[in-house]
Amino acid sequence: MRQGGPATQTDQAFQILEEKIVTGELAPGSFLTEKEICALVGFGRTPVREAILRLGYGLLLQVMPRRGIKIAPVEYHETIMGIEVRIALERLLMEKAIENSGEFEKKRFRKFAEDIRMTKTAADMKAFARADDELNRFIAKTSRHFVAAQHSIPLHALTRRLGYLDTALRGPDGMVRSAAFHAELCDALADGDVAAAHRSLQDLFDLNMEILEHVVGSISSAAAE
Repeated sequence: MRQGGPATQTDQAFQILEEKIVTGELAPGSFLTEKEICALVGFGRTPVREAILRLGYGLLLQVMPRRGIKIAPVEYHETIMGIEVRIALERLLMEKAIENSGEFEKKRFRKFAEDIRMTKTAADMKAFARADDELNRFIAKTSRHFVAAQHSIPLHALTRRLGYLDTALRGPDGMVRSAAFHAELCDALADGDVAAAHRSLQDLFDLNMEILEHVVGSISSAAAE
């Protein structure tokens, strides 16, 4: 995870490609060549290869020898494992963020809660996804625990992709519920309430499991038809 400064070509290639995967523009299970990815993101082979490695670590891409680069399908057990690792790390990051928060950080968490509640009211998935990503990175920065952060941040895209897929399949209800839990989490962080932050995190975990089961079930049903 970069700690500020101008984005490198690798960062930019990563961000463009990650967004296309997360939003479903690049469908789960589809294949691309390295050349096609270079054309898609507008960068050369070196930054693209580095971005592919990072996305592979986040379980979004799979490099298939002699076949190309595969957009990772939504695998039930693999996704659960990714979310479980993320939740365990998130507990530590949030505890450290609360420990390190001063007045500036508390006010920022209040603002996140306000902004996320606005996306909930508007049922705006893109705005919510942006706010969620910014929140995750702010928590990581405030925690000052770069080891936990560098392993946690790449896994956030798994649940963002689930959110987009679920919204496409059955509308914004899941996103609205997720936004509500995120806002409660921000309030807990602003209050310095570790127990409340853990409860909101567990609510999000349970919701993600529900969404995952629905998305995988829908994909399986469509494949069987």
